[in-house]
Amino acid sequence: MFRPLSFHYLVLDPDSTKGRHHTETRKKPQLIGFKDKKESLSRSKIFILHKLSTFLLSYIFDNNTVS
Repeated sequence: MFRPLSFHYLVLDPDSTKGRHHTETRKKPQLIGFKDKKESLSRSKIFILHKLSTFLLSYIFDNNTVS
């Protein structure tokens, strides 16, 4: 069965990697649901931007209250 090299697989059984082609590199397990590099990269960027924007908004609104 052909497996694209850009895909990440969560290997639960270490014996399941036997029989793979020797040029295919084993990659570190990613978060479940991140199928390829582009999707995981864009989702992590969106997550970081979301955290940063909520922090900045809370910082601005908390410090600009009328005293």
